[in-house]
Amino acid sequence: MAKFLFRDVKVYFDKYDLTPATTSFSIELAAPGIDSTTFQDSGERMVGGVRADGFEWAGLLEDSDSMNDAVGTHLGSGNRVISVVIGSNTGSVSYGSTGQMYAARNPINIRDMVRQETITRPDQAWDRSELMAPKTTGTAAANFGTLDAGALSTAGGTMYAHMFSMAGNLATGSGTLRVEDSSDGTTWAVFTTFLATAPTAAKVSTSGTLDRYYRAAYSSTTAGTAIYAIIFKRG
Repeated sequence: MAKFLFRDVKVYFDKYDLTPATTSFSIELAAPGIDSTTFQDSGERMVGGVRADGFEWAGLLEDSDSMNDAVGTHLGSGNRVISVVIGSNTGSVSYGSTGQMYAARNPINIRDMVRQETITRPDQAWDRSELMAPKTTGTAAANFGTLDAGALSTAGGTMYAHMFSMAGNLATGSGTLRVEDSSDGTTWAVFTTFLATAPTAAKVSTSGTLDRYYRAAYSSTTAGTAIYAIIFKRG
């Protein structure tokens, strides 16, 4: 069993940004076999192809109501979208998965706060991804920084999209989170997209050719304020 600990990260669980409440978290992996090349590349943090065995989170929430909202509504429910972002710039290393929160330890009251610990079992190996759109509060369409893969790929890609909030007229409208690609960095086409009509999250896997350049983008059907974030695994 390998346990990976990180600092200064952002933790997104479905439509919730747990970052402000996070005091600690860890990712656990059970590796049936170790790839020796991993030890030769100091930048490689996860062993490709291994089974993800755990995601533990602990944090301080404002009160029991916020604890029940962020934790209680997900405990024992279906698979949720999880993104872990290390850094704040476009291209920062990120990890995405889906999983079910299956255990929550008894909450502890600390003054006017509530400490909560949870355990989630991912249902897939963690996708080593890239931050495409950092958590953004916006009222207008937006394009984010361009990444250059050096060449096109025929292996497709997977987007982990989080819509945290939709306010104003947007509360009854829709917002689109997407990843676009381009052969020249100038003319763009939609590679994969997710339409949100309420705060939620989605994992969207798309096959086919992904051009050399790629970026995240957002648009909406009506005026209003959206809060969202996108990470993406190429190939």
